[in-house]
Amino acid sequence: MVEINATDPEVVTNPFGTYARVAAETAVARLVVPGMPTFWVLTRLNTAREMLNDPRFELNAASFMRPPNIPDHCLKYMRTMSEMNGPDHLRLRRAVAPAFTPKRMDVLRPRITEIVDGLIDAFPGG
Repeated sequence: MVEINATDPEVVTNPFGTYARVAAETAVARLVVPGMPTFWVLTRLNTAREMLNDPRFELNAASFMRPPNIPDHCLKYMRTMSEMNGPDHLRLRRAVAPAFTPKRMDVLRPRITEIVDGLIDAFPGG
């Protein structure tokens, strides 16, 4: 199994090259992030499309890990758009879409870059 180490300097400085190299070798790879459980990444568009259209990978309330001991009456407030389908999802998607336009992302890019650079610098050996 091909592994991608998220802290490898090559991955950090050249993620597109890394993923292109891995995609040439395999459609599925293990992504290793220190302190996190194993992530699996799909490196090819056709494989990602197949997975997104496969009902076995549907996101729903059972897909998400919740902190233990959350009272039942509070669970509805922890529901995310990823868990919604149909009209509920469409209503919320329409409500938030203006915040995610390319123009808005361009405005946010400098601050996001600053935050990400700070987080990378905080990594051991960063």
